[in-house]
Amino acid sequence: MQKRIHETIEITDLKDMLKKSGEIYGERPAYKFKTDVEDKFDIITHKEFREMVDGLRNSFD
Repeated sequence: MQKRIHETIEITDLKDMLKKSGEIYGERPAYKFKTDVEDKFDIITHKEFREMVDGLRNSFD
């Protein structure tokens, strides 16, 4: 077996992926999108995205 170039993370499902990416990348940008203001972008961090998904999930409980 060849030596891996990058470290990998074992992920079991989407929930696990969001949890681990939030822990590892926390305040780093996950998404960047344009606003109505020219040359202005909003950024959502990995932590914020995870919180949004958790909030959506909780609304279905």
